[in-house]
Amino acid sequence: FKSVDIEIDDKLTESNFYQCLVNYHTKNPSEDNFIYQHEILKFYDMMDEYQWFIQYAINYYYDKFHLNYYDHAGKRYLKINMRSSTEIEHGIDEDVLKQRLKSIVRDHPIGIDIVSLLYQYHLEYNGKIFVLDDNQSLSDKLK
Repeated sequence: FKSVDIEIDDKLTESNFYQCLVNYHTKNPSEDNFIYQHEILKFYDMMDEYQWFIQYAINYYYDKFHLNYYDHAGKRYLKINMRSSTEIEHGIDEDVLKQRLKSIVRDHPIGIDIVSLLYQYHLEYNGKIFVLDDNQSLSDKLK
């Protein structure tokens, strides 16, 4: 195996979130190619930032990563995998996007969380995910 010489920041913040995850994964790849939230939080000594990590990943990086759940030590965490650029759908009309999202929500009358909504969108629309063309977070856009 070839040694990967990548410098990893000592602090995970909003300004370096994406690059920290990519660098961590490059330096510490998992067998299944996922980045595991509990491992990232442990590495950066941020276990108390569980909710911040989830909200930030969903709001600002849903289009860069596949987001799924896994359970660890009795808690639900995110596992993350990189999206390829061919999976991203740019310039989708806002009304079309609203109709697609409402259709998925209607199919789940009890309710659906954002991670499951994104996963379902990916399945129903040819493995693609939408990109928001404004600076709103995903949570704000879905309100």
